[in-house]
Amino acid sequence: MRHLILAALAAATFALGSGMGSAWALTIGKTFHFTDNRGPNALGIGANYRQNIQANVTDIIFPLASLTASQNGTTLNLAPLNLTLFPDRYAASRLVDGTLLGPWVITGSDGASTTSAFTTAIPEPQQVPLVNNLQIIGNGATPTLTWELPALCSFDIDRIRVRAINVDTSDQFIQSSALLTDSESFIIPNGWLSVGGSYAFRVLLEDLEYISPGVDGSPTFLENRSSTFSGIFTPVPEPASLLLLGSGLIGLIAVKRKFK
Repeated sequence: MRHLILAALAAATFALGSGMGSAWALTIGKTFHFTDNRGPNALGIGANYRQNIQANVTDIIFPLASLTASQNGTTLNLAPLNLTLFPDRYAASRLVDGTLLGPWVITGSDGASTTSAFTTAIPEPQQVPLVNNLQIIGNGATPTLTWELPALCSFDIDRIRVRAINVDTSDQFIQSSALLTDSESFIIPNGWLSVGGSYAFRVLLEDLEYISPGVDGSPTFLENRSSTFSGIFTPVPEPASLLLLGSGLIGLIAVKRKFK
């Protein structure tokens, strides 16, 4: 019996190790350090000019004891974002401080191991302006967002992206690929939204810094951005869908009468 128990424990240990891969230590992956000019919104996201410090943290076998970012005697605690878009992302945020634009040291401990990583500095901080006149055109599940770009001649905008936010859960669950930097509209793709749900959209103007190599081997990193939020949007069935539904109901009634 003792041999059977030991064999079962060995098999369970092997299965656990195989399922989780060879990386057992706390791992700090890609790091982020950028400014974000956040506009007014109905989501409880502070509308101000912020400095964000973020990191992807994986391979947490033991409970995470601490995760901090430190620079020049200032220490911030990083907390999980809990977003579908960034399932492994931890973040801290503060008002932009010109004395804290250098690299942050991110240190994590899970009780069994401690590891550290560095963010990039922000060489050229800029308060990127918000887009103007952001509107939602249409009532169905594939509306069109339209906006007007501000004067950007003094800003190095490299891409525009759109995110969708579930208002009920505050979850930022999907975002577009990079749009052209002169884009002033975006059609919400089919499948993003569900009829009856409550959503808001976030238009991001992003300034990327090009380096070789980056802290994590990437040739670019996000340096500055602005976040413009739409109002709350609830998709309703399109008239064609209502017509199909009505036709279906009429057909069911007719069949029921036929077989009475």
